[in-house]
Amino acid sequence: FVTNTGTYTVTVDVSPTLAGLIVGGTNGGTVTVNLSATTLTLNGASYFETNTVFNFSGGLLAGTGTVIFAGPFTWSGGLMATTAGRTVFTNSATVSLTTGNTKTFQQRTVDNYTTVNWTAGPLNIGFAAIWNNLPGASFDLQGDLNAGSIGGAIPVFNNAGTLRKSAGAGAASFGFSVNNAN
Repeated sequence: FVTNTGTYTVTVDVSPTLAGLIVGGTNGGTVTVNLSATTLTLNGASYFETNTVFNFSGGLLAGTGTVIFAGPFTWSGGLMATTAGRTVFTNSATVSLTTGNTKTFQQRTVDNYTTVNWTAGPLNIGFAAIWNNLPGASFDLQGDLNAGSIGGAIPVFNNAGTLRKSAGAGAASFGFSVNNAN
């Protein structure tokens, strides 16, 4: 548990393997978690509360557990991977894919219930990654961006929400196999 009272920052500067993790809560402040160069392996149920800001700028988010993000999630670099692992962005989360750095998504499932704004940088995808864009959710490409396959089984984007490109004068590349329920 990381639920101390107040506003503070937790920098993941080791590579822990945890059975589960709860961050934030009713502590009266904002908890910022920075993952920039190490591996955070979560093998059980984990929850980052609405008052938790998760900055993912490098390293690896891994593990076989379900990780739920209810607050701001900024993905500016790094690898989200691991077979059987699941990432859930709740409808209270705000998700941003930012900076020109490469972000890599493979061998993992994302369940998205919110708005994802992808504003910059390539997204490498592959090895049977699955992105479920659920009813009411939005995935917005805000530029001439590239989601390119890096190999393995084709990644799948199951869209029951909104998938759009809202900015940029040219084309975007979206290397997922898209299943559109709309």
